[in-house]
Amino acid sequence: MPNFYLRHAVFGAKVAISDAEMAADLENGWEEFDPAAERLGATQPAEPKRRGRRKSSDVPNFLVSVDDDGD
Repeated sequence: MPNFYLRHAVFGAKVAISDAEMAADLENGWEEFDPAAERLGATQPAEPKRRGRRKSSDVPNFLVSVDDDGD
């Protein structure tokens, strides 16, 4: 028996292991897809955000040091 890969908008993806299970799932809104074909067309993941200290221009105004004249 082959495996059938199914996807649902609410429930995600699953593998059906029989023809009867696949037929019932298709009636309930699941659709068949080929995971190998999607893997070939996958895009590169986005680069992670830079970690570390902020540039001085990125510091909010309430954190900027203020000269205290003592007035």
